[in-house]
Amino acid sequence: MRTCSTLLAAALLLSASCAAPETAPDGSDPAATNPGAAAANAGAKRESESVLPPSDPQARRVGHVILECDGHLRSWTDLMAMPRNEDNQQKIGTLSLALGSLVAKNREILEDQVVSGSARNRGIASAALGFCGDAAIAPLIASNVASTDPHVSSKALLGLGVLCAEETPLAPVLDAVVRADATPEMLSNAAFCLFQLAIKYEKDPDGSMTAAFMELLRNPEATVRAQAVLGLGLIKSHSALPQLIDILAADPVPTLRTAAAYALGQIGAPECLSPLIGALSDADAVTAGTARAALARFHGHDLGPQPAAWRAALAR
Repeated sequence: MRTCSTLLAAALLLSASCAAPETAPDGSDPAATNPGAAAANAGAKRESESVLPPSDPQARRVGHVILECDGHLRSWTDLMAMPRNEDNQQKIGTLSLALGSLVAKNREILEDQVVSGSARNRGIASAALGFCGDAAIAPLIASNVASTDPHVSSKALLGLGVLCAEETPLAPVLDAVVRADATPEMLSNAAFCLFQLAIKYEKDPDGSMTAAFMELLRNPEATVRAQAVLGLGLIKSHSALPQLIDILAADPVPTLRTAAAYALGQIGAPECLSPLIGALSDADAVTAGTARAALARFHGHDLGPQPAAWRAALAR
């Protein structure tokens, strides 16, 4: 069961890092105001419709299942890309249950498509099967992470992140992070997958997850870096302390500083204390509050927002 602290880690992210269709800054459908986007959506619809063979009943059934899964997955990623609130969380939960039910009814078809379908179908089936909740499916999904087709690899990473099973083979996920041909979507979904697994594992016996998260700290996307920072805290990676301390002290993105404060609180090493006390004066109130909570976790008591009180107490 996930603890309150790990749930807080997830809540620190404004949105999940799994790749989602583009939306306008106000969250609206860009097709409503962008004729080019509308044309692209129409083209995607025609492409989707074209996968339904006109005569073969079994092939049409497979096509319908893939289309339905694809539609649900698109809606789910749209929701995951939005800021978290109660309504958003409820919709994500409802849609996840709907996807799980759809997958359960058509699992045999989806498993077959993971192995022998077209690239498009393998990708969609790999992502959809992540909602089945059966850890035994993890190796099958993971088999597509190493695909040379970036769409297939990316969707398989998404499926593994959703499934979040302790049986997940880590090697393919870690390899995806350092692939020379890794796309932004692949790296985004790899970060999502590893972050979910960090919540599950809360440890890193061989240092492989630390290495992957450290690589993801170089990613240009702030949400990817935030998940890497939080993941390093969740697995209590002492070797990442210098990087986390630097992020807390100087990163220009408040979300990253907040994530670093949380991560240092989770690691709880003595060398975290001075940087956290310094962060009490952070211009971002959320970062300062997170640093205060991290210090209270370490000390056992909340001494308030003033750095001097903490320095005096911890010097005793």
